[in-house]
Amino acid sequence: MDFKEQAPKVRAVQAFRQAEMQLEGWEPLMPTLFLPAAPKSATTWLYGCMDNTFGSDQLCPVHKSASSSEVWAECDKKFFMPAHMCNREGRCHPQKEAFWFQEPAASDGHLFGPRLPLEFFTSEPSLDDNEAERQVKRACEESPNACSDNFLSLPWVPSARKADYKLEAEPKIVIADFTPNYLCSPNAMHNIANAAEQRGVKNQVKFIVSFREPLERAFSEWSMFALSWEWDRTLNSKNFSARMEEQVEGLRVCNETLFRNTELLQSLPDAELFAYVGKCFGAKAMEYVGNSLYSPCLLMAQRIFPAEQFHVIRYEDLATARPAEIVSKLAAFTGLALDDEAVRKSTQENGPCHFNMAGEGPMHMSTDDTENKDELHASESSLAYFFKPYNDLLTKLSRPDFGWSDRPQFRWLSVRRPPARIPIPVPGRVPH
Repeated sequence: MDFKEQAPKVRAVQAFRQAEMQLEGWEPLMPTLFLPAAPKSATTWLYGCMDNTFGSDQLCPVHKSASSSEVWAECDKKFFMPAHMCNREGRCHPQKEAFWFQEPAASDGHLFGPRLPLEFFTSEPSLDDNEAERQVKRACEESPNACSDNFLSLPWVPSARKADYKLEAEPKIVIADFTPNYLCSPNAMHNIANAAEQRGVKNQVKFIVSFREPLERAFSEWSMFALSWEWDRTLNSKNFSARMEEQVEGLRVCNETLFRNTELLQSLPDAELFAYVGKCFGAKAMEYVGNSLYSPCLLMAQRIFPAEQFHVIRYEDLATARPAEIVSKLAAFTGLALDDEAVRKSTQENGPCHFNMAGEGPMHMSTDDTENKDELHASESSLAYFFKPYNDLLTKLSRPDFGWSDRPQFRWLSVRRPPARIPIPVPGRVPH
């Protein structure tokens, strides 16, 4: 996988009208499983683990000569499926992220893509090239605003056969969207809620949320965008402490009354809370501080969906938990089927559910070597006081034992006094 090409980029997302969400007796299967947390919090690793444990190839495989529509209608297991990226030639491949960030308009629906049947969503194409191209052409003629040279699509099924793709009144095919930063986007969270409510599945939507110690997460994102990819071209881009200080000040200036005032934040009416998060939390790449302030975003999301529809994971626990235990908890929360052979393969040593397989691509920047530790520790005293009320609120919103104070390297988070403002020069360097 080319990790850089998979990174979120600013782009126009086409929407089409509500009337087109049901074309000629067909309708799309919408995502009901989301991992909306900040980048650098194991979103890609969790996607790989779940796809290799709960995917259709593991639970309901389709042979090349078979029809996926029929195989999956007969399958008695709940399985995982991402959206797909397709082109006009009829070639599709899985897409981890669906990008539902667009500004909703009163008469517009959401990006479900054109009417492509389940045959486009198998690992082995079941349509020959000519038939696949013909079907894509017809679907794009029906919904031209949903197509471009490369477009995102979700699977569509005949309305009359919806029951064939359900188990106990819930979707059998669990469409997953693991786009980072939805949690801090009022647009994205409302898009999900509105589409789910219209389709009668709002109570079935589930969110897996992985939270990483805030400073380490911010440092990991900064090292990727500023040092490795060099997307961050700001004046102090090579100085982590300076960039963090700039963004902390930016958050204060955005709304001085709500800055670090989590008690007042919790008392805001919905509209004011959504407006504050939308204005002051960018929900985009290189928001190193905003992407690490989890609690205002979780507070907003839990105003839209009840808390029981969120499964909160501590990133650091993924490194110490047994892979089989991780998989078991994910299955219990999502309802996805457990298959002994699939679990054995995905959780074996060096399998996709072993956390030592995380971060092996070019997006990975280590926070464990000596140089990185020095930079992280240089920032601790100036940021501990800032993060504390937000982390305390996160514990309240998730569970009583949630936090990082049990880990010696994170005990700086218990600092309660504001530090002296001492500039910390950290020279830029080539990342490991």
